[in-house]
Amino acid sequence: MNMLPVGDRIPRNEAIEIYGTAKFRAAWVGERGTEEYELTQKYKIVNGMRPPVPSELVDALYVAEERAVRQDRQYHEAILWLENHGMDCVRGLAEGLDRKTFEAAFAREFGRAPSSITRTRFLHPSDAALIQEALNALAEGKVSNAYQAAGLVYKRAEGQSPTQNRDRLRKAIARQWQSPKIAKDT
Repeated sequence: MNMLPVGDRIPRNEAIEIYGTAKFRAAWVGERGTEEYELTQKYKIVNGMRPPVPSELVDALYVAEERAVRQDRQYHEAILWLENHGMDCVRGLAEGLDRKTFEAAFAREFGRAPSSITRTRFLHPSDAALIQEALNALAEGKVSNAYQAAGLVYKRAEGQSPTQNRDRLRKAIARQWQSPKIAKDT
């Protein structure tokens, strides 16, 4: 699997995170947690009907749905900003974005260099192997998204609780994942 060269490319989702944090500051939603995601999925409206929501979850569901809507709007704005500054976000899913173009556009917009362009590092040494296993499952079509891929490996991760491990790994997998079709063509 082709990995992004560290020096000249930046993963699209990392660029979105950097822009969003600078633009929206404390209001930036960023990645939602596993519990929040599962809650909105379990009680989402399908064909105009919502499954019955237990009274103790009504407030949490409202907050999760509001955060999801805000996240969608913020991500949409970040992607438009990247596109309007010459970066192809569709191709960027697999290839990443040109780091120099991103840094120059960011500096023009905010009057400073991005504060946190990171390189791929893993919180726990075992994460690299687990993430590679998850990426292989994605490439082979065994799973279809980062959430499912994290579900394959999160129990073997060291560190936090299983839920936190799953969330941490899902985020790392999403940053690293390349579309299997595109990866095979490159």
